[in-house]
Amino acid sequence: RLDLRGTGVTRGGIAAFAENAPCAPHLQSLLLAGGESLDDATLSVVVSRCASLLELDLSMHALVGDDGIRALSNGCRQLQRLRISRNAKVTACALGELVKAGPLQTLSAVRCARAGEETLRSIANEGNEFRGACRIDVEGDDFEWTTGGG
Repeated sequence: RLDLRGTGVTRGGIAAFAENAPCAPHLQSLLLAGGESLDDATLSVVVSRCASLLELDLSMHALVGDDGIRALSNGCRQLQRLRISRNAKVTACALGELVKAGPLQTLSAVRCARAGEETLRSIANEGNEFRGACRIDVEGDDFEWTTGGG
């Protein structure tokens, strides 16, 4: 588990970690909320090197958009928990594709301006055929993030 929430880590630092750290391919939890905003290119690097991720926190990373979410769908097939709250670029379409793509159990997309709360609510309310067992949070202050606390 690597928890960098609220640190001053940069996009370059995250990319360098993903590309060079021997533990990156085995990393299961990466919490990045509140740092310098990742962009789609940096997220693609992370996804290509950290394919074992089970949980990822990308809250407040305003430069992550649909291309980054699609990279996540294709590269992190085991992802179970994603927090993408307070994001202005990602759309409900990309999030819906992610939910369909794998074993995602919890998606927190609180205050995602382009995703549209109404559309996300619609996805959350659709039958299990669409979303499997994925819980989709679209309001409030997000869910309790890790078993060790939020």
